[in-house]
Amino acid sequence: QFGLTPEQEVEQVAGSAWLDGQQNALLLAPDTTFGKRLAQHFERYWQSLGGQLTATRKYPQHGGDPAALTREAPATSAGNPFIFLIADPKDAQVITPKAVATGLPVYGISYLYDGKSEAPANQALDGLILCDMPWRLDPSEGGALSARALDSEIKGLPADSVRLVALGLDAYRLVPELSRLKVDPDYRFAGATGTLA
Repeated sequence: QFGLTPEQEVEQVAGSAWLDGQQNALLLAPDTTFGKRLAQHFERYWQSLGGQLTATRKYPQHGGDPAALTREAPATSAGNPFIFLIADPKDAQVITPKAVATGLPVYGISYLYDGKSEAPANQALDGLILCDMPWRLDPSEGGALSARALDSEIKGLPADSVRLVALGLDAYRLVPELSRLKVDPDYRFAGATGTLA
């Protein structure tokens, strides 16, 4: 499978937090249909792992002061929680610095990151733990076919289309690996979209 639904990304990030030893979560989500859908999925999945949801905070998308939600995070949440953030890039750039400043780990899905590693606004995402494909997280990886090398060709594309470029690169690179993948079930290929088997 080359693409994850938002719900599958929620599961990947929640699973990663669980494996990191996290047990208590503070959920920050926009008060939108998308935010409510992912918040509900996170809550169900997190509790199925055995985790506790200590608090849920909804914020107005692109309005008000969503970063204010994190000011009370350590005081209102027991058991050293982590923050699970659902946001788009614009809100993530506002909320993340405040969330990271609480000293709590901050996890999120790829929708928080617009894939422009060199954009000054994305410096605000420092400290965020998120789920995304290697090609977007390390734009210099891949030499002549890296995101940085192809920047002039891809910079006008929407984020989802950029992911398709990475998928195409993996399809191209996998052709010579097919016979090895077929005979060795333990073989893993480090692709632009992730580790492929």
